[in-house]
Amino acid sequence: CAPTARSVAAADAPARRIRSISLGDNISTGMTAVIPTRAPGRTNTFSVWRPVGRGDTDGRVSLDQLRYFVAVAEEENVTRAARRLHVSQPPLSRRIRELEGELGAALFTRTPRGVSLLPAGRALLAHARTILHEVDRTLAVVGAVADGGS
Repeated sequence: CAPTARSVAAADAPARRIRSISLGDNISTGMTAVIPTRAPGRTNTFSVWRPVGRGDTDGRVSLDQLRYFVAVAEEENVTRAARRLHVSQPPLSRRIRELEGELGAALFTRTPRGVSLLPAGRALLAHARTILHEVDRTLAVVGAVADGGS
């Protein structure tokens, strides 16, 4: 039986915010603290925090994760980034959390009004833009060669 929000509330000090849950929701054992919050119009809401470390997934960062990250960073809002990318918000948020897990660092600070880049996110943004630009340029060059150009 997985621990509930009540059983984890007295856990160690918070590390990084991951997502919100409702009272009684099951949470994974990797989460270390549940902090009650009072959001207008929402009852029994908690912010769940856990340390994010390397090895949460298979050790690879995908181009989609980088595209999603850049869109969220530029829009400073997950919902607007989801609209821009023509994806729904929950999978976009999940991919960003996976990227943070891969890198072992929180990239954004999340607020009710949106997100803002943390130092690790600012460092990644410039490199992610460069990587995506080079991939696009490479695909264009290969396409031109395949079409008979040079």
